[in-house]
Amino acid sequence: MQILLGSSSGSFSQGATLPLAPDAVFSGIAAGALTSDGNLDLVTSGVVTQTFRGDGKGGFSQSGSYAATGYPLLGDVNGDGKLDLLLGGSTNSFFLPGNGDGTLQGIPTTALPAALGFASADLNGDGVADAVFVAQQGNTPTQDYLGTALGRGDGTFITLKQSIALPASSANFFTLVPGNFHGTGKVDAVVVVSGYDGSCTSPSSTTQNAELISYSGNGDGTFQAAGSPVDLGVVGAGIGVSGDFNGDGKLDLVIPYYNVCTADAPGSDLVFVPGKGDGTFGTPVAFAHSYTGGIGLSVLAGDLNNDKKLDLVWFDGVSWSIYLGNGDGTFNQMRLTLSDMSGAPLALGDVNGDGNLDLLVSILDNSAAGNTAQIYAGKGDGTFQGTPLYAVPLPNSTEVFSAAIGDVNYLTLWPNGETQPVVSTLNAPDGAITSNMAIVPTTKGSVNGYATNSTNLILDLSSYFAP
Repeated sequence: MQILLGSSSGSFSQGATLPLAPDAVFSGIAAGALTSDGNLDLVTSGVVTQTFRGDGKGGFSQSGSYAATGYPLLGDVNGDGKLDLLLGGSTNSFFLPGNGDGTLQGIPTTALPAALGFASADLNGDGVADAVFVAQQGNTPTQDYLGTALGRGDGTFITLKQSIALPASSANFFTLVPGNFHGTGKVDAVVVVSGYDGSCTSPSSTTQNAELISYSGNGDGTFQAAGSPVDLGVVGAGIGVSGDFNGDGKLDLVIPYYNVCTADAPGSDLVFVPGKGDGTFGTPVAFAHSYTGGIGLSVLAGDLNNDKKLDLVWFDGVSWSIYLGNGDGTFNQMRLTLSDMSGAPLALGDVNGDGNLDLLVSILDNSAAGNTAQIYAGKGDGTFQGTPLYAVPLPNSTEVFSAAIGDVNYLTLWPNGETQPVVSTLNAPDGAITSNMAIVPTTKGSVNGYATNSTNLILDLSSYFAP
């Protein structure tokens, strides 16, 4: 972004040049004093929202970057004497209170190049999640490369300058699977090239074949040169999952694929790729082929029946399936029936504390009901309850493509004599429930409480009249 400094004569001179988020389309810019020094500061909003603190002389330095977007408007919304930010959009709006020091109260973010593939892992062993991604640089021709960004532990990242060029490919979709594939104890990266270039003009050509490429990690966020590519023997590879599926103590891969090219074995299914533990892989084995006309580009892995063997959950775009693992790299398929059969698998985890893995899914519904995120309780035998344990509506025009299940500490309060709800009253993702407030209506005269951590609870028993 270029700053032009005006003069009393009506002319302009070139001022500061501000770096903005790469590959961004900006929806607006706003100016106001975000600090008490009276200098004008700037807010830009595009793929992310960035703030720049002014020095009063035409110079600016970036003071924040936030995971929200919309048309920016500045004003003291909450009456504390500090400018806040409103981001308006056609479907959702955001409110980010100002701190008075040039920063805002929002989720921090770090702008990365437009990624064609993305994954998270602790690449340098410091206990903080990092990011590894596939992106493009250059114009004509473009060059795909493997990049990394190291987490600082505060929600922001520092992008490493080193990047590794990927082999030339006409594919327009990449996925990444991190893991210790070389047996060194360091996180490696496997890049899965989709093998689909957006057309079916030459479906049998080698440019349409999916393949995986392994990069050995150095333990500091960088990677060594690529190993030899492995031809997956399918077209349209999606987001793979890693695990020891054949019981040899080495990481393997299961990768979904969807081939839209009718002249080249159309359909969607899974392919098993055994790992050798040294960064190389054995011959890929495709599951029994089943064409449904759907698109299923993600698969989940976990022990669904508690037999200490990894199983799979997959939605092929039309129907759900469970694949119970035999522990030798083979699986037994079962159809899974849910109350709503559209959507995508997001994550597996024991959310109700019964020792069985539960299923979190994203349900796409174009009717008035709208999209939802739903949890289906696992039975411990490889199947799930047919109706959701919990469902939450999503904002308009919102689709969820990925999610994570973790240990979020919480406090739940509910009226005496009633069943404990599955929704918590207060959450604390940082490890401890801190000072907060909630109202729990009850006509029972008392409430029950449950907290995941030891906490002090102050109850203000008040009578309110509700018409």
